[in-house]
Amino acid sequence: MHGRHTPRRHPGTVDHLIKTNPADRIERPRKGKYHATIYNQQELDTLFNAVKGDPIELGVILAAFYGLCRSEVAGLKWDAIDFRKKTIQIKHTVTQMTLDGKTITVQKDRAKTKSGCRTLPLVPPFEELLHRLQKEQQRNQMLCGERYSKQYLEYIYVDAMGELVKSNYLTQHFDLILKTHKLKKIRCHDHRHAFATIALENSMDIKTVSGMLGHYSAGFTLDTYAHVTTAAQRQAAGKMADVLSGTF
Repeated sequence: MHGRHTPRRHPGTVDHLIKTNPADRIERPRKGKYHATIYNQQELDTLFNAVKGDPIELGVILAAFYGLCRSEVAGLKWDAIDFRKKTIQIKHTVTQMTLDGKTITVQKDRAKTKSGCRTLPLVPPFEELLHRLQKEQQRNQMLCGERYSKQYLEYIYVDAMGELVKSNYLTQHFDLILKTHKLKKIRCHDHRHAFATIALENSMDIKTVSGMLGHYSAGFTLDTYAHVTTAAQRQAAGKMADVLSGTF
């Protein structure tokens, strides 16, 4: 080319390249563990009174008494309840997801998931609520007639028109309940942590808690609630120290 000087390169050399990538030496930021804010017994009693008769009552009780997550609450069916044996089977979930800009509902059996599918005891407060819900659903079917949805008759958590109560509704309505009754702000999912914390603080063994929560191993539960188990261990050690104080 006219008027331009092209510098000569020495054979075998490459300009402006380095042997290593500087980004390889950068340590990626670690995601910190989320520490849930939970209610104590008095706060739970206040919440139970606040949701009495409210559509969200079922979700709150299932989360607080059994540690169920939202998808398990929404997916509970009548055939999962054995009133004679006093048991509940957690074997089905309902979740919502966005696909191509549209929200769709995913109904899924968990029978093949050993940890997810579990049988829990039917406690009296929940059994009483179930009987009340059965009567309400029967009454709503009579009142609404043909307008009542027949698509979700097998599900427990439906609204007055028989439509399935979505998991997202639990989160949104729960926040509204807290604001209306001026209660401490927590996540709906945090009741699952409240169940585990209260159970461990009251000496329920870690394997039982892990099974009720549907965790894949007791080790995972132990790691997740290490702050609770550490306090319990200190308490146990203190009791042992009292017992053995005269030995040494």
